[in-house]
Amino acid sequence: MSERDGDFILELNKSTGEYSITGFDKSVEGAIEIPSVYKNKNVTSIGALVFERCSGLTSIKIPNSIKNIGPAAFSDCTGLQAIIIPSSVTQIHESTFYCCFNLVSIEIQGDLTSISDSAFENCINLTSMINRTISAIAINEPKSVKIPNSVTRIGNHTFCNCRNITSISISTSITYIHENTFSSCVGLTEVTIPSNVTSIGDYAFSDCSGLESIKIPDSVTSISDNAFHNCISLKSINIPDDEKRNMPDGITRIHQGTFSNCRKLTSINIPENVTSIDDSAFSGCSSLISITIPSTIISIGNGAFSGCKGLKSITIPNSITSIGSRAFSNCSGLVSIEIPNSVTSIGDGAFYNCSNLTNVSIYGKVTDIPSNTFSGCLGLTSINIPNSVTSIGDCAFYNCSHLTVIIIPESVTSIGICAINGCIGLTDITILGDVTSISDDTFANINDTVIFHVYNEVANLLKAHNINETQIRYLLPVSYAACLQSKGYLAATPNKNDDYNFSKEDFTLEAWIKPVGEGAIISRKSRDGGRTNCGGFLIVLRSDSTIKLATDDGLGFYEIDSVKTTAFNGKWHHIAGVRKNGVLQLYFDGSPLDGEISKNKETPLNVDNGMRLLIGATDQCLGDIIPYSGLIGEVRIWNISKNQVDIATYMTSKLKGNESGLVGYWNFDKEDGQDLSNMHNNMVAQNIVTFVEAGADVQ
Repeated sequence: MSERDGDFILELNKSTGEYSITGFDKSVEGAIEIPSVYKNKNVTSIGALVFERCSGLTSIKIPNSIKNIGPAAFSDCTGLQAIIIPSSVTQIHESTFYCCFNLVSIEIQGDLTSISDSAFENCINLTSMINRTISAIAINEPKSVKIPNSVTRIGNHTFCNCRNITSISISTSITYIHENTFSSCVGLTEVTIPSNVTSIGDYAFSDCSGLESIKIPDSVTSISDNAFHNCISLKSINIPDDEKRNMPDGITRIHQGTFSNCRKLTSINIPENVTSIDDSAFSGCSSLISITIPSTIISIGNGAFSGCKGLKSITIPNSITSIGSRAFSNCSGLVSIEIPNSVTSIGDGAFYNCSNLTNVSIYGKVTDIPSNTFSGCLGLTSINIPNSVTSIGDCAFYNCSHLTVIIIPESVTSIGICAINGCIGLTDITILGDVTSISDDTFANINDTVIFHVYNEVANLLKAHNINETQIRYLLPVSYAACLQSKGYLAATPNKNDDYNFSKEDFTLEAWIKPVGEGAIISRKSRDGGRTNCGGFLIVLRSDSTIKLATDDGLGFYEIDSVKTTAFNGKWHHIAGVRKNGVLQLYFDGSPLDGEISKNKETPLNVDNGMRLLIGATDQCLGDIIPYSGLIGEVRIWNISKNQVDIATYMTSKLKGNESGLVGYWNFDKEDGQDLSNMHNNMVAQNIVTFVEAGADVQ
């Protein structure tokens, strides 16, 4: 039964013989004192919601007899300015001081063990929490909160929107910082997280717009979604003695939105044991200049780095298998990107509107370039599309206005709506495969002078979609080919050794091939090694469809072996090998091939010798290289290095023979081995060699 004592309503607990305050006259204003005794019995409890919305109260004195303060007991006491929690109270329940807008200070006289959910949420003027039992407390330090070490739990939203707190020291007994615990503490500039903490919950420090730095101890193994979202002043995370910005080694995952919109964060090192970067993890970190992604990461989530405008470069390790939708969208500072051969999927708009991205290399296993992947990449000048890609999605390269050349590999069968729309800088489009699906808008708003290099079937498809016949060039430049069988090959003795003695300088080897068997394509190698001036070079097709480019100086070798190709699929293919500043690179149908280096000596090696030049065989005695079997045409040798754009642009065109750097050109159109370059090193047939039309079959 309820009893009234002035402004208070009390109830007796018959089992304990103690009174609880269960009600109060909400019209009372000013200062009040809660009675400690009623009818000679102790008052030990304040019930839930008892003083809720007592907006006229400015001060409440709680006696030492009180052991329990119920949930929301003082919520919405908007006039309350200070409160003293006696030593008899060990727990502050949920929403106890919720929305006490004018509460400035809290004095804790005992050893609290728990502060529950939303206990001080929206106490926007709270500036200090004083614990009388801890001598180290700086009582005169304004705007500071030190949570006593006796506290083992701080609940959700406990200090949410306490806007005037500038410094928080968290109890060393705390192991988990819960959801929204300190969110929207906009005045907070400094936080000390103790070494016992293992988890930081969702939105724990979100919208702490004044927070400039935070040290996350090594004990932390989990930082949950949006934990530091919109901490717009945060510049650094964990600054150890070596001054590198690191995350603790216990972290295994960067959760969704963890650091999103931390606009002043400039760099961060992610530890080796992290395996995933989730959606929007660093989105909107516009000052982020660099980030190191360790080789343990396997996935980059949707929008993970979206809007990181200051990010100029990023290395994607060979462990990554997926890049999410819009993962790097609006990274306007990003200049180049390499997608390693471990990546199997790229999401829609992954690099959307990266306006300064100039070149992209995609290697390996990606099967789809989805919609808007590179849309709005105004600065893009080159793109390498691997042979694994089968479809190019809608608007994939929309408005890439500086793209001049694009090579679509033979694996691609469909090109989506507006995929290359608005690419006004294009001069050449090469489609190497049997594309069966395009739309009227696929190539809209490009120059009407663009040249399409295609096969017959694709030419008909283009004409059906309003591409003019004058813009079409039929892909294969080979009219006639040398048919090499039964160890047949072509040989030329250079008129001058210097013609192919490239020393340690650059060179390029090119040929169109339609093979039925493995073997050397182009070679100038010494029979024996073991001395200087016995070096050489060769490019060879292996039985597993890999390609080797080798150099040696007679005393050592340096070579590159490619990944597997589609060389044996019964079609014509272009191969090229380049040495530039000692670096070896192989190309297949105009696209660069991944490869592994083998060596016993550092590049560049002196390839000079006095040997003959061979097409379809090699004079090298060592090793297992056999004569090539199949068709070969448009063989070219240059004493300069050719880049991908040059190779891709001109591999489908016949040469005049007087091009700069050209030192050997055999197209076999006259059904002989005439060298059409200015070197005039004519080839002579050895064994069985015939000259046939390029469409001929060879067994």
